[in-house]
Amino acid sequence: MARLLSFREITSMGIETAKRFPLAMASSVLATWLAIFSFDTNGTKFKNPLMTAMLGIFVFAAVELATEQNWPFKTKRLVTSITAASALTLFVALSDSMGDTVYGLRCAQYFVAALAGMIVLPFLGHGSQDGSWWHTVRVVEGSVVAGFIAAIVFVGAAAAVGLFHFLFEVPVDGVVYARIWAVSGLLVAPWLFLRGIPAKGIDPSRGEAYPQRLGTITKAVLIPLVTLYLILLYGYIIRIAVAHSWPKGTLGYLIAGITILGLLARSALFPIAESTKGFAALYFRHFPGALLPLLLLQMLAIWRRTSEYGWTENRILLMTFALWSLALSLYFAWSKRRDFKVIPVSLLVGATLTSFGPWSPYSLAVRSQISRLEKTLSRNGLLAQENGKITGTSAAVSKEDSATIGDALEFIVSRNKQARLQPWFSVDIKGKRAVELASLIGTPRAVSSSQSRVSVVAENGTNEILTVTGYDYAWPFSLPKLDTLTIPSHREQLTLRIDGDALHVSLGENDKVVVLKSLLDQTNGCRDKQFQTVKLPPEARRFSVEFDRALVAVQFVGMEAVCDTSGMQVISAHGTVLLRYR
Repeated sequence: MARLLSFREITSMGIETAKRFPLAMASSVLATWLAIFSFDTNGTKFKNPLMTAMLGIFVFAAVELATEQNWPFKTKRLVTSITAASALTLFVALSDSMGDTVYGLRCAQYFVAALAGMIVLPFLGHGSQDGSWWHTVRVVEGSVVAGFIAAIVFVGAAAAVGLFHFLFEVPVDGVVYARIWAVSGLLVAPWLFLRGIPAKGIDPSRGEAYPQRLGTITKAVLIPLVTLYLILLYGYIIRIAVAHSWPKGTLGYLIAGITILGLLARSALFPIAESTKGFAALYFRHFPGALLPLLLLQMLAIWRRTSEYGWTENRILLMTFALWSLALSLYFAWSKRRDFKVIPVSLLVGATLTSFGPWSPYSLAVRSQISRLEKTLSRNGLLAQENGKITGTSAAVSKEDSATIGDALEFIVSRNKQARLQPWFSVDIKGKRAVELASLIGTPRAVSSSQSRVSVVAENGTNEILTVTGYDYAWPFSLPKLDTLTIPSHREQLTLRIDGDALHVSLGENDKVVVLKSLLDQTNGCRDKQFQTVKLPPEARRFSVEFDRALVAVQFVGMEAVCDTSGMQVISAHGTVLLRYR
Protein backbone atom coordinates (compact mmCIF):
# COMPACT_ATOMS: atom_id res chain seq x y z
CA MET A 1 0.00 0.00 0.00
CA ALA A 2 1.33 3.44 -0.90
CA ARG A 3 2.24 5.81 1.92
CA LEU A 4 2.98 9.49 2.22
CA LEU A 5 6.63 10.47 2.01
CA SER A 6 8.20 12.31 4.91
CA PHE A 7 9.89 15.67 4.49
CA ARG A 8 13.27 13.99 5.10
CA GLU A 9 12.59 11.47 2.32
CA ILE A 10 11.55 14.19 -0.12
CA THR A 11 14.70 16.17 0.74
CA SER A 12 16.83 13.06 0.27
CA MET A 13 15.24 12.44 -3.15
CA GLY A 14 15.98 16.03 -4.16
CA ILE A 15 19.62 15.70 -3.14
CA GLU A 16 19.95 12.42 -5.06
CA THR A 17 18.52 14.02 -8.20
CA ALA A 18 20.86 17.01 -7.86
CA LYS A 19 23.84 14.65 -7.53
CA ARG A 20 22.82 12.71 -10.59
CA PHE A 21 21.97 15.79 -12.71
CA PRO A 22 24.02 18.61 -11.12
CA LEU A 23 24.17 20.92 -14.16
CA ALA A 24 20.57 20.30 -15.21
CA MET A 25 19.34 21.18 -11.72
CA ALA A 26 21.68 24.18 -11.60
CA SER A 27 20.08 25.39 -14.85
CA SER A 28 16.66 24.85 -13.29
CA VAL A 29 17.59 26.97 -10.27
CA LEU A 30 19.12 29.67 -12.53
CA ALA A 31 16.03 29.74 -14.76
CA THR A 32 13.78 30.06 -11.70
CA TRP A 33 15.86 32.92 -10.31
CA LEU A 34 15.96 34.74 -13.67
CA ALA A 35 12.19 34.36 -14.09
CA ILE A 36 11.48 35.70 -10.60
CA PHE A 37 13.88 38.60 -11.06
CA SER A 38 12.62 39.42 -14.56
CA PHE A 39 9.11 40.04 -13.22
CA ASP A 40 10.54 43.06 -11.39
CA THR A 41 12.48 44.40 -14.38
CA ASN A 42 9.92 44.09 -17.15
CA GLY A 43 11.55 40.89 -18.37
CA THR A 44 13.23 42.13 -21.55
CA LYS A 45 16.78 42.28 -20.17
CA PHE A 46 16.78 38.65 -18.99
CA LYS A 47 14.66 37.10 -21.74
CA ASN A 48 17.51 35.46 -23.65
CA PRO A 49 19.42 34.24 -20.56
CA LEU A 50 16.16 32.83 -19.21
CA MET A 51 15.44 30.94 -22.43
CA THR A 52 19.00 29.61 -22.48
CA ALA A 53 18.78 28.47 -18.85
CA MET A 54 15.52 26.65 -19.63
CA LEU A 55 17.19 25.04 -22.64
CA GLY A 56 20.14 24.10 -20.44
CA ILE A 57 17.94 21.86 -18.29
CA PHE A 58 17.41 19.50 -21.22
CA VAL A 59 20.85 19.89 -22.81
CA PHE A 60 22.65 19.07 -19.57
CA ALA A 61 20.22 16.25 -18.83
CA ALA A 62 21.03 14.68 -22.22
CA VAL A 63 24.78 15.08 -21.65
CA GLU A 64 24.62 13.71 -18.09
CA LEU A 65 22.52 10.72 -19.18
CA ALA A 66 24.96 9.96 -22.00
CA THR A 67 28.03 10.16 -19.76
CA GLU A 68 26.30 8.17 -17.01
CA GLN A 69 25.70 5.25 -19.36
CA ASN A 70 28.80 5.39 -21.58
CA TRP A 71 31.63 7.13 -19.67
CA PRO A 72 31.98 6.06 -16.06
CA PHE A 73 35.26 7.98 -15.72
CA LYS A 74 34.77 11.31 -13.94
CA THR A 75 37.37 13.14 -16.08
CA LYS A 76 35.53 12.44 -19.33
CA ARG A 77 32.20 13.40 -17.76
CA LEU A 78 33.70 16.65 -16.47
CA VAL A 79 35.18 17.57 -19.87
CA THR A 80 31.86 16.85 -21.61
CA SER A 81 29.91 18.93 -19.09
CA ILE A 82 32.32 21.87 -19.39
CA THR A 83 32.05 21.70 -23.19
CA ALA A 84 28.24 21.80 -23.03
CA ALA A 85 28.31 24.70 -20.53
CA SER A 86 30.75 26.65 -22.73
CA ALA A 87 28.56 26.10 -25.80
CA LEU A 88 25.47 27.41 -23.99
CA THR A 89 27.41 30.42 -22.66
CA LEU A 90 28.59 31.27 -26.17
CA PHE A 91 25.06 30.80 -27.47
CA VAL A 92 23.55 33.32 -25.05
CA ALA A 93 26.47 35.73 -25.61
CA LEU A 94 25.66 35.80 -29.34
CA SER A 95 21.90 36.01 -28.84
CA ASP A 96 21.59 39.78 -29.32
CA SER A 97 23.40 39.67 -32.67
CA MET A 98 21.05 36.94 -33.95
CA GLY A 99 17.79 38.82 -33.49
CA ASP A 100 14.80 37.54 -31.54
CA THR A 101 13.35 35.40 -34.35
CA VAL A 102 16.56 33.52 -35.14
CA TYR A 103 17.41 33.08 -31.47
CA GLY A 104 13.97 31.66 -30.70
CA LEU A 105 14.11 29.23 -33.64
CA ARG A 106 17.59 28.06 -32.68
CA CYS A 107 16.40 27.48 -29.11
CA ALA A 108 13.56 25.34 -30.52
CA GLN A 109 16.04 23.36 -32.64
CA TYR A 110 18.37 22.71 -29.72
CA PHE A 111 15.41 21.78 -27.55
CA VAL A 112 14.37 19.11 -30.08
CA ALA A 113 17.99 17.92 -30.32
CA ALA A 114 18.26 17.76 -26.50
CA LEU A 115 15.06 15.70 -26.18
CA ALA A 116 16.24 13.33 -28.89
CA GLY A 117 19.61 13.13 -27.15
CA MET A 118 17.97 12.22 -23.84
CA ILE A 119 16.29 9.29 -25.61
CA VAL A 120 19.08 7.92 -27.78
CA LEU A 121 22.45 8.95 -26.27
CA PRO A 122 22.23 6.59 -23.27
CA PHE A 123 21.86 3.68 -25.73
CA LEU A 124 24.30 4.85 -28.38
CA GLY A 125 26.32 1.89 -29.62
CA HIS A 126 24.73 -0.58 -27.24
CA GLY A 127 21.40 -1.52 -25.72
CA SER A 128 18.40 -3.19 -27.27
CA GLN A 129 15.72 -1.51 -29.30
CA ASP A 130 13.18 -2.44 -26.61
CA GLY A 131 15.37 -0.81 -23.95
CA SER A 132 15.53 2.44 -25.93
CA TRP A 133 11.77 2.33 -26.53
CA TRP A 134 11.01 1.77 -22.84
CA HIS A 135 13.39 4.59 -21.90
CA THR A 136 11.46 6.88 -24.27
CA VAL A 137 8.17 5.85 -22.66
CA ARG A 138 9.52 6.67 -19.19
CA VAL A 139 10.80 10.08 -20.37
CA VAL A 140 7.40 10.97 -21.89
CA GLU A 141 5.52 9.54 -18.92
CA GLY A 142 7.73 11.46 -16.51
CA SER A 143 7.19 14.76 -18.34
CA VAL A 144 3.40 14.33 -18.21
CA VAL A 145 3.40 13.43 -14.51
CA ALA A 146 5.83 16.25 -13.65
CA GLY A 147 3.74 18.80 -15.51
CA PHE A 148 0.54 17.62 -13.83
CA ILE A 149 2.01 17.73 -10.32
CA ALA A 150 3.62 21.14 -10.95
CA ALA A 151 0.22 22.46 -12.08
CA ILE A 152 -1.36 21.16 -8.88
CA VAL A 153 1.39 22.80 -6.81
CA PHE A 154 0.82 26.11 -8.61
CA VAL A 155 -2.97 26.03 -8.24
CA GLY A 156 -2.73 25.04 -4.59
CA ALA A 157 -0.15 27.66 -3.66
CA ALA A 158 -1.92 30.39 -5.65
CA ALA A 159 -5.23 29.50 -4.00
CA ALA A 160 -3.58 29.73 -0.57
CA VAL A 161 -2.23 33.20 -1.37
CA GLY A 162 -5.63 34.27 -2.67
CA LEU A 163 -7.35 32.94 0.43
CA PHE A 164 -4.87 34.79 2.65
CA HIS A 165 -5.62 37.99 0.75
CA PHE A 166 -9.38 37.42 1.10
CA LEU A 167 -9.42 36.51 4.79
CA PHE A 168 -6.91 38.99 6.17
CA GLU A 169 -7.41 41.77 3.58
CA VAL A 170 -3.67 42.04 3.07
CA PRO A 171 -2.70 43.48 -0.34
CA VAL A 172 -1.03 40.91 -2.59
CA ASP A 173 0.86 42.02 -5.67
CA GLY A 174 -0.06 40.13 -8.82
CA VAL A 175 3.63 39.35 -9.41
CA VAL A 176 3.46 36.93 -6.46
CA TYR A 177 1.38 34.54 -8.58
CA ALA A 178 3.89 34.82 -11.42
CA ARG A 179 6.67 33.90 -9.00
CA ILE A 180 4.72 30.88 -7.79
CA TRP A 181 4.34 29.82 -11.41
CA ALA A 182 8.11 30.23 -11.94
CA VAL A 183 8.93 28.03 -8.95
CA SER A 184 6.35 25.41 -9.95
CA GLY A 185 7.18 25.28 -13.63
CA LEU A 186 10.94 25.86 -13.62
CA LEU A 187 12.02 24.18 -10.37
CA VAL A 188 9.43 21.64 -9.21
CA ALA A 189 8.56 20.27 -12.67
CA PRO A 190 12.19 19.74 -13.83
CA TRP A 191 13.08 18.07 -10.52
CA LEU A 192 10.16 15.64 -10.82
CA PHE A 193 10.90 15.04 -14.49
CA LEU A 194 14.58 14.24 -13.91
CA ARG A 195 13.72 12.15 -10.86
CA GLY A 196 11.55 9.87 -13.02
CA ILE A 197 14.23 9.03 -15.63
CA PRO A 198 15.53 5.48 -15.04
CA ALA A 199 19.09 5.38 -13.72
CA LYS A 200 21.94 3.26 -15.04
CA GLY A 201 21.46 -0.45 -14.36
CA ILE A 202 17.70 -0.15 -13.81
CA ASP A 203 15.40 -1.85 -16.30
CA PRO A 204 13.20 0.93 -17.72
CA SER A 205 10.37 -1.55 -18.36
CA ARG A 206 10.13 -2.28 -14.60
CA GLY A 207 8.94 -5.79 -15.39
CA GLU A 208 6.03 -4.73 -17.61
CA ALA A 209 5.46 -6.57 -20.89
CA TYR A 210 3.77 -3.52 -22.44
CA PRO A 211 2.12 -0.41 -20.91
CA GLN A 212 -1.57 -1.17 -21.29
CA ARG A 213 -2.68 2.43 -20.74
CA LEU A 214 -0.48 3.58 -23.61
CA GLY A 215 -1.89 0.84 -25.83
CA THR A 216 -5.46 1.84 -24.98
CA ILE A 217 -4.83 5.54 -25.65
CA THR A 218 -3.05 4.75 -28.92
CA LYS A 219 -5.66 2.34 -30.29
CA ALA A 220 -8.78 4.10 -29.02
CA VAL A 221 -7.77 7.76 -29.44
CA LEU A 222 -4.61 8.49 -31.44
CA ILE A 223 -5.06 6.10 -34.36
CA PRO A 224 -8.74 7.04 -35.00
CA LEU A 225 -7.84 10.75 -34.85
CA VAL A 226 -4.92 10.40 -37.27
CA THR A 227 -7.09 8.33 -39.60
CA LEU A 228 -9.79 11.01 -39.57
CA TYR A 229 -7.22 13.71 -40.36
CA LEU A 230 -5.84 11.63 -43.23
CA ILE A 231 -9.33 11.20 -44.71
CA LEU A 232 -9.93 14.97 -44.51
CA LEU A 233 -6.60 15.77 -46.17
CA TYR A 234 -7.17 13.25 -48.96
CA GLY A 235 -10.58 14.84 -49.49
CA TYR A 236 -8.85 18.22 -49.76
CA ILE A 237 -6.45 16.81 -52.35
CA ILE A 238 -9.41 15.69 -54.46
CA ARG A 239 -11.04 19.10 -54.08
CA ILE A 240 -8.05 21.13 -55.28
CA ALA A 241 -7.42 18.64 -58.08
CA VAL A 242 -10.99 19.09 -59.36
CA ALA A 243 -10.86 22.88 -58.93
CA HIS A 244 -7.35 23.13 -60.49
CA SER A 245 -6.25 25.34 -57.59
CA TRP A 246 -3.11 25.60 -55.48
CA PRO A 247 -3.02 24.29 -51.88
CA LYS A 248 -3.35 26.83 -49.07
CA GLY A 249 -0.12 28.24 -47.67
CA THR A 250 -0.83 27.09 -44.12
CA LEU A 251 -1.39 23.50 -45.26
CA GLY A 252 2.28 22.69 -44.67
CA TYR A 253 1.94 23.27 -40.93
CA LEU A 254 -1.22 21.15 -40.74
CA ILE A 255 0.46 18.22 -42.48
CA ALA A 256 3.51 18.61 -40.22
CA GLY A 257 1.29 18.39 -37.15
CA ILE A 258 -0.53 15.30 -38.43
CA THR A 259 2.80 13.71 -39.34
CA ILE A 260 4.10 14.19 -35.78
CA LEU A 261 0.92 12.80 -34.26
CA GLY A 262 0.91 9.87 -36.69
CA LEU A 263 4.55 8.98 -36.01
CA LEU A 264 3.93 9.12 -32.24
CA ALA A 265 0.97 6.74 -32.60
CA ARG A 266 2.99 4.36 -34.76
CA SER A 267 6.01 4.50 -32.44
CA ALA A 268 3.77 3.50 -29.52
CA LEU A 269 3.08 0.18 -31.29
CA PHE A 270 6.72 -0.82 -31.96
CA PRO A 271 7.07 -3.55 -29.27
CA ILE A 272 3.78 -5.21 -30.22
CA ALA A 273 3.92 -4.62 -33.98
CA GLU A 274 4.18 -8.33 -34.76
CA SER A 275 1.43 -9.46 -32.39
CA THR A 276 -1.10 -6.65 -32.75
CA LYS A 277 -4.16 -7.34 -34.91
CA GLY A 278 -7.09 -5.51 -36.42
CA PHE A 279 -7.10 -1.88 -37.52
CA ALA A 280 -4.02 -1.05 -35.38
CA ALA A 281 -2.00 -3.60 -37.38
CA LEU A 282 -3.19 -2.07 -40.66
CA TYR A 283 -2.28 1.39 -39.39
CA PHE A 284 1.23 0.28 -38.39
CA ARG A 285 1.90 -1.24 -41.81
CA HIS A 286 0.31 1.34 -44.09
CA PHE A 287 0.65 4.74 -42.34
CA PRO A 288 4.11 5.46 -43.89
CA GLY A 289 2.77 4.79 -47.39
CA ALA A 290 -0.40 6.80 -46.78
CA LEU A 291 1.74 9.73 -45.67
CA LEU A 292 3.74 9.97 -48.92
CA PRO A 293 1.15 11.85 -51.08
CA LEU A 294 0.53 14.30 -48.22
CA LEU A 295 4.23 15.04 -47.88
CA LEU A 296 4.43 15.77 -51.60
CA LEU A 297 1.44 18.10 -51.22
CA GLN A 298 3.18 19.75 -48.26
CA MET A 299 6.31 20.41 -50.32
CA LEU A 300 4.16 21.78 -53.16
CA ALA A 301 2.46 24.22 -50.75
CA ILE A 302 5.83 25.37 -49.41
CA TRP A 303 7.22 25.82 -52.93
CA ARG A 304 4.16 27.88 -53.86
CA ARG A 305 4.69 30.31 -50.97
CA THR A 306 8.42 30.47 -51.63
CA SER A 307 7.98 31.32 -55.29
CA GLU A 308 5.97 34.39 -54.25
CA TYR A 309 7.72 35.56 -51.08
CA GLY A 310 11.14 33.88 -51.04
CA TRP A 311 12.63 31.54 -48.47
CA THR A 312 12.35 32.28 -44.75
CA GLU A 313 13.63 30.24 -41.81
CA ASN A 314 10.15 28.85 -41.15
CA ARG A 315 9.71 27.66 -44.74
CA ILE A 316 13.19 26.12 -44.86
CA LEU A 317 12.65 24.33 -41.54
CA LEU A 318 9.25 23.15 -42.72
CA MET A 319 10.75 21.86 -45.99
CA THR A 320 13.52 20.14 -44.03
CA PHE A 321 10.90 18.50 -41.82
CA ALA A 322 8.98 17.36 -44.93
CA LEU A 323 12.13 15.80 -46.41
CA TRP A 324 12.94 14.11 -43.07
CA SER A 325 9.38 12.74 -42.87
CA LEU A 326 9.60 11.54 -46.48
CA ALA A 327 12.87 9.70 -45.76
CA LEU A 328 11.37 8.09 -42.64
CA SER A 329 8.23 7.06 -44.51
CA LEU A 330 10.27 5.43 -47.27
CA TYR A 331 12.47 3.69 -44.68
CA PHE A 332 9.53 2.27 -42.70
CA ALA A 333 7.54 1.39 -45.83
CA TRP A 334 10.21 -0.65 -47.63
CA SER A 335 13.13 -1.40 -45.32
CA LYS A 336 13.29 -4.83 -43.72
CA ARG A 337 15.18 -3.49 -40.69
CA ARG A 338 12.81 -1.12 -38.89
CA ASP A 339 14.76 0.29 -35.95
CA PHE A 340 12.88 2.62 -33.60
CA LYS A 341 16.11 4.48 -32.78
CA VAL A 342 16.22 5.84 -36.35
CA ILE A 343 13.70 8.50 -35.35
CA PRO A 344 15.55 10.09 -32.40
CA VAL A 345 19.00 9.61 -33.98
CA SER A 346 17.98 11.39 -37.19
CA LEU A 347 16.26 14.14 -35.17
CA LEU A 348 19.37 14.69 -33.06
CA VAL A 349 21.71 14.81 -36.05
CA GLY A 350 19.37 16.86 -38.25
CA ALA A 351 18.41 19.46 -35.64
CA THR A 352 22.04 19.97 -34.63
CA LEU A 353 23.64 20.13 -38.07
CA THR A 354 21.04 22.50 -39.53
CA SER A 355 21.40 25.01 -36.68
CA PHE A 356 24.67 26.57 -37.87
CA GLY A 357 26.83 27.11 -40.93
CA PRO A 358 26.13 28.44 -44.43
CA TRP A 359 23.70 25.55 -45.01
CA SER A 360 21.55 26.53 -42.00
CA PRO A 361 18.03 27.92 -42.56
CA TYR A 362 19.19 31.25 -41.12
CA SER A 363 21.98 31.78 -43.66
CA LEU A 364 19.93 30.45 -46.57
CA ALA A 365 16.94 32.66 -45.71
CA VAL A 366 19.05 35.84 -45.55
CA ARG A 367 20.66 35.03 -48.91
CA SER A 368 17.23 34.38 -50.42
CA GLN A 369 15.75 37.67 -49.19
CA ILE A 370 18.81 39.68 -50.27
CA SER A 371 18.60 38.10 -53.74
CA ARG A 372 14.88 38.88 -53.88
CA LEU A 373 15.55 42.50 -52.87
CA GLU A 374 18.39 42.85 -55.38
CA LYS A 375 16.28 41.60 -58.28
CA THR A 376 13.40 43.93 -57.38
CA LEU A 377 15.66 46.99 -57.06
CA SER A 378 17.45 46.21 -60.33
CA ARG A 379 14.15 45.73 -62.15
CA ASN A 380 13.01 49.19 -61.02
CA GLY A 381 16.31 50.90 -61.82
CA LEU A 382 17.15 51.55 -58.16
CA LEU A 383 20.30 49.41 -58.15
CA ALA A 384 22.88 50.03 -60.86
CA GLN A 385 24.01 46.96 -62.77
CA GLU A 386 27.41 48.50 -63.60
CA ASN A 387 28.77 49.07 -60.08
CA GLY A 388 26.15 47.43 -57.83
CA LYS A 389 25.36 50.72 -56.07
CA ILE A 390 22.05 52.35 -55.17
CA THR A 391 21.33 54.89 -57.88
CA GLY A 392 19.83 57.43 -55.46
CA THR A 393 16.97 58.28 -57.79
CA SER A 394 13.34 57.94 -56.76
CA ALA A 395 11.22 55.71 -58.96
CA ALA A 396 7.57 54.91 -59.38
CA VAL A 397 7.37 51.43 -57.88
CA SER A 398 4.32 49.19 -58.14
CA LYS A 399 2.41 48.21 -55.03
CA GLU A 400 3.66 44.61 -55.30
CA ASP A 401 7.30 45.64 -55.68
CA SER A 402 6.97 48.17 -52.87
CA ALA A 403 5.70 45.42 -50.56
CA THR A 404 8.54 43.14 -51.71
CA ILE A 405 11.14 45.81 -50.90
CA GLY A 406 9.55 46.55 -47.53
CA ASP A 407 9.26 42.86 -46.59
CA ALA A 408 12.86 42.10 -47.55
CA LEU A 409 14.26 45.13 -45.72
CA GLU A 410 12.23 44.36 -42.60
CA PHE A 411 13.46 40.75 -42.69
CA ILE A 412 17.12 41.74 -43.09
CA VAL A 413 16.97 44.39 -40.35
CA SER A 414 15.21 42.08 -37.89
CA ARG A 415 18.12 39.61 -38.33
CA ASN A 416 20.73 42.39 -37.84
CA LYS A 417 22.15 41.74 -41.30
CA GLN A 418 22.36 45.33 -42.59
CA ALA A 419 26.10 44.82 -43.13
CA ARG A 420 25.28 42.44 -46.00
CA LEU A 421 23.75 45.44 -47.85
CA GLN A 422 26.59 47.87 -47.08
CA PRO A 423 28.34 47.43 -50.50
CA TRP A 424 25.25 48.93 -52.13
CA PHE A 425 25.48 52.21 -50.20
CA SER A 426 28.03 55.01 -50.00
CA VAL A 427 26.98 55.91 -46.44
CA ASP A 428 27.24 53.82 -43.30
CA ILE A 429 23.99 51.87 -42.73
CA LYS A 430 24.97 50.13 -39.50
CA GLY A 431 21.96 50.07 -37.16
CA LYS A 432 19.62 51.62 -39.74
CA ARG A 433 15.94 50.68 -39.57
CA ALA A 434 13.99 49.35 -42.52
CA VAL A 435 12.21 52.67 -43.13
CA GLU A 436 15.55 54.50 -43.16
CA LEU A 437 17.02 52.04 -45.65
CA ALA A 438 13.92 52.43 -47.82
CA SER A 439 14.44 56.20 -47.83
CA LEU A 440 18.11 55.84 -48.79
CA ILE A 441 17.14 53.49 -51.60
CA GLY A 442 14.62 56.00 -52.92
CA THR A 443 11.42 54.16 -52.00
CA PRO A 444 10.30 55.79 -48.75
CA ARG A 445 6.82 54.32 -49.16
CA ALA A 446 8.14 50.75 -49.31
CA VAL A 447 6.42 49.22 -46.30
CA SER A 448 6.42 45.60 -45.22
CA SER A 449 3.12 43.83 -45.93
CA SER A 450 2.98 42.92 -42.24
CA GLN A 451 3.22 46.56 -41.16
CA SER A 452 0.38 49.03 -40.75
CA ARG A 453 0.61 52.48 -42.28
CA VAL A 454 -1.06 55.78 -41.49
CA SER A 455 -1.31 58.86 -43.68
CA VAL A 456 -1.83 62.35 -42.22
CA VAL A 457 -3.40 64.87 -44.58
CA ALA A 458 -4.82 68.37 -44.43
CA GLU A 459 -8.53 68.78 -43.83
CA ASN A 460 -9.00 70.77 -47.04
CA GLY A 461 -6.71 68.72 -49.26
CA THR A 462 -3.27 69.66 -50.59
CA ASN A 463 -4.24 73.16 -51.75
CA GLU A 464 -4.15 74.61 -48.26
CA ILE A 465 -3.92 78.40 -47.93
CA LEU A 466 -1.12 79.35 -45.53
CA THR A 467 -0.76 82.71 -43.79
CA VAL A 468 2.86 83.97 -43.97
CA THR A 469 2.42 87.35 -42.30
CA GLY A 470 5.33 88.15 -39.98
CA TYR A 471 7.84 85.80 -41.63
CA ASP A 472 10.76 86.66 -43.94
CA TYR A 473 10.85 83.43 -45.96
CA ALA A 474 8.44 80.68 -46.97
CA TRP A 475 9.81 77.53 -48.52
CA PRO A 476 8.11 74.24 -49.57
CA PHE A 477 9.89 71.07 -48.45
CA SER A 478 9.66 67.37 -49.23
CA LEU A 479 11.24 64.71 -47.03
CA PRO A 480 12.68 62.13 -46.18
CA LYS A 481 15.64 63.14 -48.29
CA LEU A 482 17.75 65.90 -46.77
CA ASP A 483 16.13 69.20 -47.71
CA THR A 484 18.31 72.32 -47.49
CA LEU A 485 17.61 76.00 -48.17
CA THR A 486 20.39 78.57 -48.45
CA ILE A 487 19.48 82.00 -46.97
CA PRO A 488 21.29 84.51 -49.23
CA SER A 489 21.07 87.53 -46.90
CA HIS A 490 22.58 85.67 -43.94
CA ARG A 491 24.86 83.21 -45.81
CA GLU A 492 23.70 80.20 -43.87
CA GLN A 493 21.67 77.11 -44.50
CA LEU A 494 18.39 75.86 -43.08
CA THR A 495 18.14 72.07 -43.16
CA LEU A 496 15.28 69.67 -42.39
CA ARG A 497 15.80 65.96 -41.77
CA ILE A 498 13.52 63.18 -40.50
CA ASP A 499 14.77 60.49 -38.11
CA GLY A 500 12.13 58.04 -36.89
CA ASP A 501 9.50 60.08 -35.05
CA ALA A 502 11.68 63.21 -34.82
CA LEU A 503 12.26 66.19 -37.11
CA HIS A 504 15.78 67.70 -37.05
CA VAL A 505 15.86 71.43 -37.87
CA SER A 506 19.32 72.93 -38.37
CA LEU A 507 20.09 76.63 -38.86
CA GLY A 508 23.74 77.24 -39.50
CA GLU A 509 25.64 75.24 -36.90
CA ASN A 510 22.70 75.02 -34.48
CA ASP A 511 20.51 71.91 -34.46
CA LYS A 512 17.12 71.48 -32.78
CA VAL A 513 14.98 68.34 -32.53
CA VAL A 514 11.19 68.38 -32.78
CA VAL A 515 9.52 65.20 -31.49
CA LEU A 516 6.42 64.52 -33.58
CA LYS A 517 4.79 62.33 -30.93
CA SER A 518 1.94 64.79 -30.27
CA LEU A 519 1.00 64.72 -33.95
CA LEU A 520 1.38 60.95 -34.31
CA ASP A 521 -0.66 60.30 -31.16
CA GLN A 522 -3.65 62.01 -32.77
CA THR A 523 -3.71 59.30 -35.43
CA ASN A 524 -4.37 56.65 -32.71
CA GLY A 525 -1.41 54.70 -34.05
CA CYS A 526 -1.79 51.92 -36.60
CA ARG A 527 -3.93 49.69 -34.47
CA ASP A 528 -6.69 48.22 -36.56
CA LYS A 529 -6.32 48.93 -40.27
CA GLN A 530 -3.55 48.00 -42.66
CA PHE A 531 -3.79 51.53 -44.08
CA GLN A 532 -5.71 54.50 -42.78
CA THR A 533 -5.92 58.19 -43.62
CA VAL A 534 -6.30 60.79 -40.86
CA LYS A 535 -7.34 64.40 -41.51
CA LEU A 536 -6.00 66.92 -39.02
CA PRO A 537 -6.55 70.71 -38.68
CA PRO A 538 -3.67 73.15 -39.44
CA GLU A 539 -2.85 73.84 -35.77
CA ALA A 540 -2.26 70.12 -35.13
CA ARG A 541 0.22 69.96 -38.01
CA ARG A 542 2.28 73.05 -37.10
CA PHE A 543 5.47 73.11 -35.01
CA SER A 544 7.65 76.06 -34.02
CA VAL A 545 11.38 75.97 -33.34
CA GLU A 546 13.18 78.90 -31.68
CA PHE A 547 16.82 79.74 -32.30
CA ASP A 548 18.79 82.59 -30.73
CA ARG A 549 18.32 84.86 -33.72
CA ALA A 550 15.45 83.29 -35.65
CA LEU A 551 12.08 81.57 -35.42
CA VAL A 552 11.27 78.61 -37.66
CA ALA A 553 7.72 77.30 -38.16
CA VAL A 554 7.12 73.97 -39.88
CA GLN A 555 3.66 73.43 -41.34
CA PHE A 556 3.06 69.83 -42.45
CA VAL A 557 0.58 69.35 -45.29
CA GLY A 558 1.01 65.58 -45.59
CA MET A 559 2.86 62.83 -43.78
CA GLU A 560 3.11 59.04 -43.87
CA ALA A 561 4.24 56.83 -40.99
CA VAL A 562 4.51 53.10 -40.33
CA CYS A 563 4.41 51.00 -37.19
CA ASP A 564 7.41 48.84 -36.36
CA THR A 565 8.91 47.32 -33.22
CA SER A 566 10.19 50.69 -32.03
CA GLY A 567 6.88 52.53 -32.49
CA MET A 568 5.61 54.82 -35.24
CA GLN A 569 8.24 55.98 -37.71
CA VAL A 570 7.75 58.78 -40.23
CA ILE A 571 8.76 57.67 -43.73
CA SER A 572 7.83 60.78 -45.73
CA ALA A 573 6.50 64.29 -45.22
CA HIS A 574 5.90 67.50 -47.16
CA GLY A 575 4.70 70.99 -46.35
CA THR A 576 6.01 74.54 -45.88
CA VAL A 577 8.72 75.93 -43.62
CA LEU A 578 8.54 79.58 -42.50
CA LEU A 579 11.56 81.59 -41.27
CA ARG A 580 11.77 84.93 -39.45
CA TYR A 581 14.93 86.64 -38.25
CA ARG A 582 14.81 88.74 -35.09
